[in-house]
Amino acid sequence: MNSTNRQPATRAELEALETELVKREQKLVADLQGAHDKDWEEQAIERQSDEVWDALLIQTRSELAEVRAALLRLS
Repeated sequence: MNSTNRQPATRAELEALETELVKREQKLVADLQGAHDKDWEEQAIERQSDEVWDALLIQTRSELAEVRAALLRLS
């Protein structure tokens, strides 16, 4: 979880955050698996964007792992 954000205090807040992060992860994966433009120049721009999506996916998965660990601690 991002240290600049207030950390969720309850199980319900953690579960809601987990749901949000799973949806974000699924969208990022879908975006990364999408087809690229056939135009080489446009494809180069899209591939640069893929690097950003990859970084966001890594961050999202890290936050998701933290939320799931917190949920386990509450169990």
